Amino acid sequence: MDLDFTRVYTQNHAPSRGTEFAGGLTGDMRGKGNLRFGEMDPMASESNILLLIETSSGFTRRLIRGVSEFCNRQSRWNLQLDEGGPEMLGENWNRRKSSWRQESRPDGIIAHVESPAIWSELCETGLPLINVSGIDWGESVPWVDVNNRTVCRMVVDDFVGRGFKELAYCGVESIPWSQRRHRFFEHECGKRKVNCRARQLPGLALDLAEMRRLAEWLSSLPKPFAVMGCNDACARWVATACLHANLRVPDEAAIIGVDNDELVCELSEPTLSSVIPNTEKIGHAAAVVLDEILTHGRPVHPIPNIDPIGIESRHSTDAAAIGQDLIRLAMRFVHGHAHEGINVDDVLRSVPISRTALENGFRQMLGRTPLAELTRLRMLKARQLLTSTSLSLTEIASRVGYDRVDYFSTVFKREHGVSPSSFRKDASNS
Repeated sequence: MDLDFTRVYTQNHAPSRGTEFAGGLTGDMRGKGNLRFGEMDPMASESNILLLIETSSGFTRRLIRGVSEFCNRQSRWNLQLDEGGPEMLGENWNRRKSSWRQESRPDGIIAHVESPAIWSELCETGLPLINVSGIDWGESVPWVDVNNRTVCRMVVDDFVGRGFKELAYCGVESIPWSQRRHRFFEHECGKRKVNCRARQLPGLALDLAEMRRLAEWLSSLPKPFAVMGCNDACARWVATACLHANLRVPDEAAIIGVDNDELVCELSEPTLSSVIPNTEKIGHAAAVVLDEILTHGRPVHPIPNIDPIGIESRHSTDAAAIGQDLIRLAMRFVHGHAHEGINVDDVLRSVPISRTALENGFRQMLGRTPLAELTRLRMLKARQLLTSTSLSLTEIASRVGYDRVDYFSTVFKREHGVSPSSFRKDASNS
């Protein structure tokens, strides 16, 4: 195999075989000196699966983890990973394509590809192919993606729940998934009758002139406002532009990104709130679809769009768009301590305000009482824990602020129409 190509990592998931490590093979593969690292055994009974997924982002790494989890639990697959992904191979792509066709002999491909030319070449191979990129390449190839409609609904719900009435979207004009999110964001804003503005960037790498234009646009928005970035990188540019424009985040401008890339979000100033896509479930679902095609010749079940887990709140939304100072302080206390079992009396002890003024202020700004806001925040966290962890109901109840699991279950069923256990079961089957 040509060593100029991106290093290939091959992982054998067959239970009867040993584990492979970088630089060699173990188990029943030992002693087969004619096999080179990254090359498949032609006598193997397992399916050879090629992952064309770059590994530079948290999103794509979690995709790979989801595929690997499927293999570990249910499948006899050999996974071969091009760590750079097809877009990053440049002129090596043609040599790589020839190499894996002749030496690796994949039976199927899971690809995160955003190049029309490379995607067309993959389709021409005639191999079973699953699309896990954000681009719809057509109905002829199964496409497993995050549910972008739900992503935007979560963001708008979060902004409106914090009292924002001036919302904006910042995306990239040349990226199809960014345009799709823009349309869904506008739709959700229209349903809630809040104002929506938009800014389209020329790309995700901005020069100083474009940064200034972004800062000027943000300065022109009615304050306070809230901005959804098409992804975390875009949201980080928004946060940087706010800094240049002397806009206080989150008091004057709240920001939410998408992907919850922890490195990007934690390095931002301030740290970025972000939608948490269920990326491992996307990878797992893609593997299920490919396994069905290899076994039955076609997908057996409908191809899903995977709902996100929730929103990871950080400093970029750590405030509410409330005009009155005391109500703002009360709102900040509620959002900062909702999962600690506080009640309305605790809020009143933290802020010098009467109960009547507190109730009226919350109703005027949010359309609900302080207790209803506490319940909303707790249920939001509970849904996230039910869908993304295997914690017991008792542990979840404690983590969201309830001392008694039976009372937590009663409140959850009242708010959602189903018990927490049924909600978790339905989410795992969707």
